[in-house]
Amino acid sequence: MTTTARRPIPKRPRSPDSRKRALSRSSAKKRLPSSKKVTDSSTPCAKTTKKKKAPSLQLFVVQVGGMPRALPQRVGDNMYAIPRNVGDPVTFAVVTGPDNDAAEWAQVAWTVNDVETEANGNSVTVRTNADGRFDVSAAYAGDRQTITLWVFWCALQVHAAGALPGDCRVHFGSLGAHAITANPRALGPRTGVVQGVIQGCGRVCIQADMTPGGIHQFVDSSLRICREVVREKTWFDGGGLVDHANRGDTNARADQKQWVPNAQDHLFDLDAPNIARWQAVNASIETYMSFRQWVTYDGTVCSDDVEWHFIGEFLNGTAHPALQANPHPAQVVTIVSGVNPTVPRVEVAAGALDVASIVAPRYTSVAGPHDVAVTNHGERP
Repeated sequence: MTTTARRPIPKRPRSPDSRKRALSRSSAKKRLPSSKKVTDSSTPCAKTTKKKKAPSLQLFVVQVGGMPRALPQRVGDNMYAIPRNVGDPVTFAVVTGPDNDAAEWAQVAWTVNDVETEANGNSVTVRTNADGRFDVSAAYAGDRQTITLWVFWCALQVHAAGALPGDCRVHFGSLGAHAITANPRALGPRTGVVQGVIQGCGRVCIQADMTPGGIHQFVDSSLRICREVVREKTWFDGGGLVDHANRGDTNARADQKQWVPNAQDHLFDLDAPNIARWQAVNASIETYMSFRQWVTYDGTVCSDDVEWHFIGEFLNGTAHPALQANPHPAQVVTIVSGVNPTVPRVEVAAGALDVASIVAPRYTSVAGPHDVAVTNHGERP
C-alpha cells in the first residue's frame, strides 16, 4: 500500500482590518479581566454611600458686652465670674451635632450643681441674685461638659479703733509724719506734734470680705475699693469756709491699698484724714467730713456702700482753755521748744455725718496775729 504525504493547508491571509480588530480585543481583555464587571455610574444600578457625621457637643456661656470686658468674665479654664445681680440671669447654651436641632437638644441632660434642670431649647439660665459657685453641666451622646460660674459679692466694714486686722499687710508707716506714725498699725484718733507742726488725724481701715469662700483664686486686680467725700466743710478762724460735695475718689497712694484678695478673701483700704496748724498760732480750725466707699469689679459695682466720718477741731488753748484742759484721750503730744501746744480734738468713726446741717462754725475767730491754718481736707499728704 502506497502512503501519500498530506500537504499542509496554507493559512488564509488576514486583511489589515481583521488584524486591528484582533489586537483591540486582546488589549481589552488585559485591561478588564472577565471576572470584573463594568457599571456605568449613570445607570440606575449604581450605589453611593453618604458617611453620617458623629454626634458632637459644645457648651458655652453667653457673655454680655457693654462693660470694659464682657461679663461674666473668664477667669480660668471653663470658669467665669460675675458680681451678684449683674446681667441676671446668665445663659448657658449648647451646640449639638450633627444637626443642632430640637430633636438633638431634647436629648441633652442639664444639671446645675448636680441637680437636674429643665432647658429652654438649647439653653438654661442661672440666677445671680445670690452669691455662690454654680457648676453647669450638659451631657449628650456620651459626652459631658461643665462650666463653673462664680457669683460673688463684697461686704464692707469700717475699722476705726484698736489695731489693723492681722491679715492686712499694708499699714500707716508709709504715710509719713502726717499720720503720726508711732505704732503704724494703730487705728483711731492720733494727735501730736511732728516736725514742728501740730497735727491730728483719724486712722481708718476699710475691709472688704468677699463671698463665696475661695473666690480669691479666680479674680484678678480688676477689683477696686472706691472712695467719695460725700460732703466736707472746713472753717478757718470762724470764716473762710471751704465747702465740697461729692468730691471724687481721693485714694491716690498705692502703698495704702491691698486690693488683690488674700487667702482669706479679704481686701483692705486705708485712710488717715488729718488737720494741722503751725504751733503758737491764735487761730481755730474746724473740719467736718463724711465719706462713702464701695467696691467695683472691672468698673461694675460689687458691694453695698459703707459710710464713715472724720471731725477735726483745732483751737488756741489760751483763748479757749476748756478744750486744752480736756484734750482727746488718744493724744500723743510732745513738747516743742518748751511750749505745750494746743491739742486738736479728732474723731473718726463708722457712720455718715450730716455735714449739710452744720451751717455755722462752732468757734469764732480770735483776736491777735495768726498765720494761715493748714489742712489737707481729708486727702493723704
